[in-house]
Amino acid sequence: IDLQVVDLGAVLDTIKLPVYLSKLRSGESMRAETGRYYHVINQGFYPNEKVEIQALLSRNELRGKIAGLVFRVHTEQQIDDQKKTIWGQMQNIQALVEECQVNAHVHLRLMGNNPAQERWNEAQTSQHLVEGIVACACLPKLTVFANTYEDNDRGYFVRQGVIDRLSNPRPALGLVKQVNTIMQSRTNVSCLRRDINYWHLETDQGQIEILLNDHQTKLKINYI
Repeated sequence: IDLQVVDLGAVLDTIKLPVYLSKLRSGESMRAETGRYYHVINQGFYPNEKVEIQALLSRNELRGKIAGLVFRVHTEQQIDDQKKTIWGQMQNIQALVEECQVNAHVHLRLMGNNPAQERWNEAQTSQHLVEGIVACACLPKLTVFANTYEDNDRGYFVRQGVIDRLSNPRPALGLVKQVNTIMQSRTNVSCLRRDINYWHLETDQGQIEILLNDHQTKLKINYI
């Protein structure tokens, strides 16, 4: 790691682009996290890796040169021995990067840790995407990238996207467009109350309630 940091520091001295630092996670590190070995490599920090992150950012080679960090968020993430919602995970990330005075790119994974476990649930996909968009609007240090766009129906991490293999839109795509349009038209968004499938938001343009229906495929928007 020392040689990598030295090399990265030399590169950062020569370029004028924002650089985001991520962490490669090998199969062995996944064994330590889950108790099982998976033949995959993942990337991204967890918010409970605060000590490691602060140690890296305080290195002379990197101090003041890193624009942000890449984090991973998925549906089975354990933080401090407790399973956290996507909302809770993103709040933890916001608090950490504010303290470190950097930004965050959040990799929102629509799957769990196990590459053999299928995630084929329209309602769950919709709920996670809406949660990610609303959290991104409320937490200004975060930029969210969702994985995946098109259905992945074979290989590792079988999961739904927002379009099927024939490029037909799924209900989740309509929800993403609707919520994103609302969030883009509002400024200074903050969350007054969050519950399962419910968000009560304060904005400069007034308060909004966003509700997902029982099947999590349609939205109800109340402008207060």
